[in-house]
Amino acid sequence: MPWADRCPVPGARHGSYAYPASGAKSAVGRRPGLGDKGYQGSSLLTPYKKPLHRPLTEVEKDCNRTHSSIRSAVERCIGHLEHWKILSEDYRGPLARFPEVLETVVRLELLRTWTTP
Repeated sequence: MPWADRCPVPGARHGSYAYPASGAKSAVGRRPGLGDKGYQGSSLLTPYKKPLHRPLTEVEKDCNRTHSSIRSAVERCIGHLEHWKILSEDYRGPLARFPEVLETVVRLELLRTWTTP
């Protein structure tokens, strides 16, 4: 994760600012990413918002359901990572080493979930 050495972005920032500022946007490249409604206007794919003067069409509702089902799987994965003690409490190590710690936790979680007992 070469972009992760610039994470986290300092200060209280919305994700729509941090996404390009951290370098994650350039790391993703031209592949589409998924975001919530707060990311509308960025390069991420976002769900449809209800227009003022009409309800969502069935196609828009179906797209939102599909978008939600994919994002929920990602959110569950993040939830599992947040249960690791080193990520759930205040990180007290050197900030420059945080990307390495994060990558180690991700690899350990993959090892835990993809190996057979």
